[in-house]
Amino acid sequence: ENFMIKRFVLALLYLSTTNNNPSQWRNNTGWMTFDSECSWAGILCNETYGDGVEMISLHLNGNNLYGTIPPEISLLAEVITGIELYNNSISSSIPSEIGLLTKLTYLNIYKNAIKGVIPTEIGLLSELDGLSLGG
Repeated sequence: ENFMIKRFVLALLYLSTTNNNPSQWRNNTGWMTFDSECSWAGILCNETYGDGVEMISLHLNGNNLYGTIPPEISLLAEVITGIELYNNSISSSIPSEIGLLTKLTYLNIYKNAIKGVIPTEIGLLSELDGLSLGG
């Protein structure tokens, strides 16, 4: 079940940031294939915790991402520890659902075209050590 949810959310992220052109990303190696998402460009997999859940972090810096961060990213709450999407062209607001990613230790989305207010739900991220939202 976790496998299917993780694939679903990663597919949504990919499709919502390709500007309807999957070859837009600078590096999309492995994305939308049957390969393990640990082999997909920009996904780092960490050690498996005692409950058998493999933790991941997204490192898609400067990868020519356009579009939006889907609110469904919150469905990764049990498996994601970091998000680095800086130096892209993401133009949406930050979804308030990001506050549900309680295991997140860093969130770097600066140097994008983010619009709107910073959601107060970011304050719920008690494990957060690094936060970069500007510019």
